[in-house]
Amino acid sequence: MPSSNSSNNILLITNSEYGQASVFIALAYELCMSTEHSEFHIHIASFDPLKPRIARLQQQLRSINKDLENRVHFHSLPGTCYIEKLWSLVGGAEGLSHPPGLTGAVGNYQQMDACMIPWTVEEYREQLTVLEQIITNTDPVAILIDNLYRPGTDICEKMGKEYLVLSPNTGKEFAGNLQPYGQALWKYPVVSSGLAYPVPWYLIPLNIYLTFRLALYVAFSPRVKRIIEFRKEIEIPSSFFEFYKPDITYLIASFPEADFPLALPQNVISCGPMVLPARPVMEQDPLLAKWLDERETVMINLGSHVTSDVKLTRELAGGIRILLSRNTNVQVLWKLKAQGKVYDALRDLVGKEMDEGQVKVVSWLEVEPYAVLEHENTVCSVHHGGANSYFEAVKAGVPQIVMPVWIDTYDFARRVEFLGIGVYGSKTSAPGADAEEFGQALLRVVGVSGVENGHGVRQSVAASESKAFRRKALELSKLGMSYTGRTKAAEVVLNHIVNKRA
Repeated sequence: MPSSNSSNNILLITNSEYGQASVFIALAYELCMSTEHSEFHIHIASFDPLKPRIARLQQQLRSINKDLENRVHFHSLPGTCYIEKLWSLVGGAEGLSHPPGLTGAVGNYQQMDACMIPWTVEEYREQLTVLEQIITNTDPVAILIDNLYRPGTDICEKMGKEYLVLSPNTGKEFAGNLQPYGQALWKYPVVSSGLAYPVPWYLIPLNIYLTFRLALYVAFSPRVKRIIEFRKEIEIPSSFFEFYKPDITYLIASFPEADFPLALPQNVISCGPMVLPARPVMEQDPLLAKWLDERETVMINLGSHVTSDVKLTRELAGGIRILLSRNTNVQVLWKLKAQGKVYDALRDLVGKEMDEGQVKVVSWLEVEPYAVLEHENTVCSVHHGGANSYFEAVKAGVPQIVMPVWIDTYDFARRVEFLGIGVYGSKTSAPGADAEEFGQALLRVVGVSGVENGHGVRQSVAASESKAFRRKALELSKLGMSYTGRTKAAEVVLNHIVNKRA
């Protein structure tokens, strides 16, 4: 049942979590901005939590041209969204968090089946039914699917529909197992392990052991077995464990220079960071812009899924104190929901700096985080290692401190160190933090100021290392610009449609 080649509808199917959906929103924006192909309408199928983001996209398009917002349409998927369903199974963000290494990785592998497919068979069936209706009603000429949303690819296979995969992730997730000479076993760190790249020779046995341990947990999972039986029942032809298909085009937000060295097959296309254009901070929040203009700034944004408890808040605030004690020419913007005991811990450690305006704590940023990263005074991005946060900082040319908490966030912590664009800020304390370790990471990336008695040599080394991080981050940003991000993705989609109609 192929799509009608004459249709002017493009269907994007994604989870509602912004870390996955952001690339779809960026692509939708770019497709709407195409003056040569103004006939296309973009249909986005997702769970209801994404609705406000789509409304903001429509508002952004309306500010450019009032007719553009009418080209974006939202279709609701039934049931509970991915992250809420996952949290109910693993005990929330705290339950999913795990340390690196043998014990942490094995513990996480016992949850990997839920991470892959958190819904029951009944919920899965309901989503497939609604997706089939959406596809039938829109009759799209092109379908793009989130790689983490398995019902999307399954319904396309069931209906015989051609599709492309769009992902915020790196080439490792798609081509890691395709590397020659079994390098996935002995060179590339297995997911959740936190091992360095390339895997040190003495840790290769651990990497191999963890790889097989992961495969066994998933293969014998009752949850996975139930989904496999259901897929057979409705005659979906592919294997559940077929995570890469040579006949599918994969569009990724990564590019080779921003990843571990990999040989990518031709159907895995490096688009580069896919980020929505952000209005300057001055246009969105003049007061914040004025504050940013005052000093070099560190932005701490651990994402909406990482919960800051009293202990984590105290350790991070302690690290900030270490930085400010050695560098008075820097300030900190921290996105944190500080209430009750968390607020008390914050005030206890950096209350004076908050009162003086050197530390600004906000529960919500009125501007897009990327707009802050683009400000000339932003010198460091502290985040949890999500792909979105990583590539936004790469695109902006800002050095990074990664504080990983689970699964692939450990890979991103290792990437920044391998590429020389930042620091793994919690190597001995993840998934938490240690004030001294975090403070030293801040000093390494930001540098120190002034002349300190007894610290001459160390100060010179810190300044040199800080400059190296900034230089390499800017160099990587310039390399990334050549991949054009959302523009490249839109070109691939439009060429796919042209070739289909030829």
